[in-house]
Amino acid sequence: DRLAMSYRRYANARQQVERYGQRTVGRAKQSLDIVRNGYEAGKADYLTLLNAQETYVQVSLSYLSALREQHVAGAIIENQLLTGSLAPRRYR
Repeated sequence: DRLAMSYRRYANARQQVERYGQRTVGRAKQSLDIVRNGYEAGKADYLTLLNAQETYVQVSLSYLSALREQHVAGAIIENQLLTGSLAPRRYR
């Protein structure tokens, strides 16, 4: 059933959004902040800072991709539920 497939797609995307939003993005940001402070204090080199920035950007992009997928899947579900329901009725 197409609606069931769409719902699974939505549920999977929602799980990824929750996973990235609650844990992964926060940890990557925290790591970047620690490395940045270390770099500013002369305790971390520039390459380490760049790697932390790259990781944060990649994780953030993955989060945004999952968020986009969740919204697209939600729109598809709404479309499937509304298909035909807005068609004009024919009276005899």
